[in-house]
Amino acid sequence: MILVTCHSISSALLLERALKTRGVGCTVVPVPRDLSSSCGYAVETAWTEDAPNLTALMDDRGVEWETIFDAADGYRALLTEPG
Repeated sequence: MILVTCHSISSALLLERALKTRGVGCTVVPVPRDLSSSCGYAVETAWTEDAPNLTALMDDRGVEWETIFDAADGYRALLTEPG
């Protein structure tokens, strides 16, 4: 499982819509307390392609994301938004 933290609920919903349009299962969830004490939102997904393809999809759809985590590996950060 992959977890993508987003800057806002609207970005999380944009990502959810983009993934579901591609037939990829996903769920909008609160950011786990292990990752942040703020009240943020994330998208948990069974994305199986590599991270660059996911970031390209998010950039194409205007999703403002923060970090991509490997949820199956103790929330190991895979990629952080540049800038």
